[in-house]
Amino acid sequence: MNFVLNLSAENIKRVIIFYRDYQADSKNESVIFFAKTEYIAVTIYKTNKVMFQGEDAEAEFKMWNVMFGYHEEPTKNNKRMVNNSQKDTDYLYVTICSDILD
Repeated sequence: MNFVLNLSAENIKRVIIFYRDYQADSKNESVIFFAKTEYIAVTIYKTNKVMFQGEDAEAEFKMWNVMFGYHEEPTKNNKRMVNNSQKDTDYLYVTICSDILD
């Protein structure tokens, strides 16, 4: 399964720096950066999309999700990220005593 992030130029730089030791060549003209390890391939496109593929793709995707403060919004055959300013604990305020309201 593929996992895709839409990132700003600043965040793309962070991803490139993180994977720079694993950089590999790509013949695809729309690719600005490609890295490959034993368990994951990371492709960054000119459209500012970052795609994670491979055995550890979901784990890497989730790691960047946390680092950038995004929440997952699943779509068919991939997951896209949406920036969310809510904190991880904000959902508690909505659910506390919600059973009393029923």
